[in-house]
Amino acid sequence: MSELMEVFEMVTEQTEPDLDAWKQQEDRHRRTARKRKLGAFAAVAAIAAAIVVIFVSTRPAQDASSPKPGERGSTNGGAFGQAMTRNDRIVVGLDGQIARTLTGLPDDAFALSPSGDGTTIAFVTESDGENHIATIGSDGTGMQVLGAGIEPAMSPDGTKIAFVRDNDIYVMNADGSGERKIVGNPHVDEFPQWSPDGTTIAFDHYASKAPTDSGFSENSSIMVVPVTGGGATTLTQGGTAGEPTYSPDGTKIAFRRENSIWVMDADGSDARALAPDVGVVDDPRWSPDGTRIAVSTYNDGEWQARLRMGAEERLWAVGNIQYIDVRTGEVSDTGRTIVTFWNAPNWLPSGELLLNAVYED
Repeated sequence: MSELMEVFEMVTEQTEPDLDAWKQQEDRHRRTARKRKLGAFAAVAAIAAAIVVIFVSTRPAQDASSPKPGERGSTNGGAFGQAMTRNDRIVVGLDGQIARTLTGLPDDAFALSPSGDGTTIAFVTESDGENHIATIGSDGTGMQVLGAGIEPAMSPDGTKIAFVRDNDIYVMNADGSGERKIVGNPHVDEFPQWSPDGTTIAFDHYASKAPTDSGFSENSSIMVVPVTGGGATTLTQGGTAGEPTYSPDGTKIAFRRENSIWVMDADGSDARALAPDVGVVDDPRWSPDGTRIAVSTYNDGEWQARLRMGAEERLWAVGNIQYIDVRTGEVSDTGRTIVTFWNAPNWLPSGELLLNAVYED
């Protein structure tokens, strides 16, 4: 009931959105969404949609709650009334120009993660009412649905997949065999990313709160664990740090802290802000040549788009795809926007970006 009231309050809110508060709430919701039952979500979504219908003629809806993973559809309006056109699953250059379009992925595919050589893509799709890890060739053939889970990350050599299930980190072979848990505790662990040599996995760690609360902490830290399992090591202390990405040589890790992108040595030392105050930022990914870090950022007036999912309309978080020069910290814009829930800008060996759930003005 508390979630329902929160949806109602946000839908009927008339004030301008607070992006920092929205970002914190997005982080909470996209984690807690994984724990909700599909039926409960459908009930809340239906009521929220009804409220939108009632109020849409008099005021803009402000719904910042997380959508169900993979629940997407055709556009209907855009960011604050600007029309947007869907141009899904594309590969773009640094100038934002489309190099090619991917085919073969199911309509609900999200959280794409290419292998190091770009020949295979891991992703999440729904099967038997649950989110499952799946793989497909970059040519759109050979799709396989594997075990239940979310947030897949393919190893650099394409032979293994790290993923999340029930807030724990798992690793399995690329064909779904040999599954094993490498991080399991009463807390929340997510967003696994491989070191370039395939021996270590970095991830987000959230300390749990009292059982009567949401079960999550606002503070997160970056930890690393051997791919074989064992004790995990904490690399960051204090504040909120998350979504790590290794440099191609494995000596550094970039990560998100508040509204900045930071870089530290792989052992957690010498942490510094590379791009301070870049905006509400998400999903850093280091380029194969080590010169850039791709991110999605949210700017006032450009961070939501109204899209239709079947009979329902929702406001989705839409991020601008940008990249940061590692040497200077200068930020450049690709001119592309994506629905950012569970969709990061991934690099291909060619130096191009693989984007999922893309929209443009």
